[in-house]
Amino acid sequence: MNLVYVRTNFLIDSDVSDAIISKWQELLHNAALEGGADDVDVFYSDIESIIGVSIPLEEDAMLILEAGHVLGYIHSAVDSSDLKYSEFWMSINDEFGAVIESPR
Repeated sequence: MNLVYVRTNFLIDSDVSDAIISKWQELLHNAALEGGADDVDVFYSDIESIIGVSIPLEEDAMLILEAGHVLGYIHSAVDSSDLKYSEFWMSINDEFGAVIESPR
């Protein structure tokens, strides 16, 4: 199996300040680590106004469950914060960021 990643994606306002982006990045990174992730990549696309976290997905069934737990933990942390988003979804992406599977 090629290396793939699961992502949690949040659509945010296009006019948020750099301070808010930094707050998002810190929250997402810390939540992923607190949720049990070992390898975390926080990403932000100012063109698409999408911010999120990408973690490797491995074939082992237990590691797949752990990845799901981490994504749920991150979503819960964001919902418990004062950060705002208009849309949330999860996706599976290849190592270059291209979408393999997504509901959006």
